[in-house]
Amino acid sequence: MIGHLRCCMQWEDEGVILALDRFGERQFIASCFGREHGIRRGLLRQAGRHGRPYQLADLVTISWRARHEDRLGTFTMEPKRHAPLAMFSDRKVLAMVQSSISLIRGFCGESEAHRGLFDGLDALLLAADQQSLWRSVYLRFELLLLADIGYAMDLNKCAVTGSYDDLLYVSPRTGRAVSASGAFGYEHRMLPLTPGLKDPKNVDDDAMLIDALQVTGHFLEKAAGDLVAPKFLHARNDLTKLLHGDAS
Repeated sequence: MIGHLRCCMQWEDEGVILALDRFGERQFIASCFGREHGIRRGLLRQAGRHGRPYQLADLVTISWRARHEDRLGTFTMEPKRHAPLAMFSDRKVLAMVQSSISLIRGFCGESEAHRGLFDGLDALLLAADQQSLWRSVYLRFELLLLADIGYAMDLNKCAVTGSYDDLLYVSPRTGRAVSASGAFGYEHRMLPLTPGLKDPKNVDDDAMLIDALQVTGHFLEKAAGDLVAPKFLHARNDLTKLLHGDAS
């Protein structure tokens, strides 16, 4: 009779909604980024006929249930914090949120816990409604993502000489800082160590963010060489285009 027993998997978490795709008239396939369970998909039932019950970037408590761990499962959600209001009035903030969510979907495997990255995304969504803050927090998010996927940048000491002074460049191969003397003769091959990368908290305008994102973008494109993640850079490209428009 053991063959007739049903195995049931269930867990609870807090997460950010990454995607909602309609499934039938009253249901959605939801994708969530949970602090403890990473990216998971599940069926989300809707009580009413019209509109979506939740939206992109909402922070929710999640209850997930399925007969087996590898099945789609069913979500039950309760709201914790709504998506940033600035998403609906500021195109750059919307693009920034879409970029961060798209990067997570591209570089984080399903069911993999990324607790530090979750906390980084949560901090970014909290900062999104503060015009003077979101740019620096977004840059820190990209640096955190790079570290999480094995491309941590070490910008405090020259990789060649060991010096802590006169750091002007970033090695495009290792992501480590290089001093003026350490890069001598190879300056044209180096990436710039921008003021924003030296201290992200000072990034308070589009131009400073653009300069820093050109460097982090090099390593994101390098990491995306697995032919799966590149499409998830499109939203980030849209963000940089918007930033360039205002900075020019």
